[in-house]
Amino acid sequence: KSIFGRGLKVMGNFYASVTGTSVIQQRSINLPPGATTGFGPGEYNPTPYEGEGGRGWCIFEQGVAMTVLAHLTKARQQADARGSELPERFQRAEASRAKVYDISGAAAPVARECERRPLDVLDEACAAIAKARFTGKADGDMVPHILAEFEWTVRN
Repeated sequence: KSIFGRGLKVMGNFYASVTGTSVIQQRSINLPPGATTGFGPGEYNPTPYEGEGGRGWCIFEQGVAMTVLAHLTKARQQADARGSELPERFQRAEASRAKVYDISGAAAPVARECERRPLDVLDEACAAIAKARFTGKADGDMVPHILAEFEWTVRN
C-alpha cells in the first residue's frame, strides 16, 4: 500500500511527461445492453468524464496532459516563428507520437490539439478539479494537492 501511495503522489509527472507518455482518453462510454450503473462491483460508474461533477482523476490527468500539450504547441509555434528547431527532447516527442489521443469515437484514435495558452489550460484544470467528483474521499483530498504541486512547478 505504501508503494501505491507513493506512486499516486507522482502520477502527474507520468501524465505530464513531455517525452515519456501519450495519454489515451475514452471520454464517453457507450454502455452495453443490460448494463447497470452505480458504484458497486460489476456496475458502470455513471460519473461523466469531464465537466462539473466529472471524474476527479480523469480531470486531473487531462489537465496536466493538456497543459503539457499546450506547452509543446507553443514551443513549436515559437520555434517556427524564429526559424529554429525545437529542443531535441521535444523533437523526439513529436516524432514518436501525439501527446493526447481521444479514442471515444468509432473511428481511429484522434490526436487532440491545443492552441490555448498553457497557463489558461492549467487554470481551467484547477477550477475544474474544485468541482470534480471523487469516488474515494482520500482522493478528493489528495488530488487537488497534487495538482497544486504541478501548478507550482509549471508557474515557476
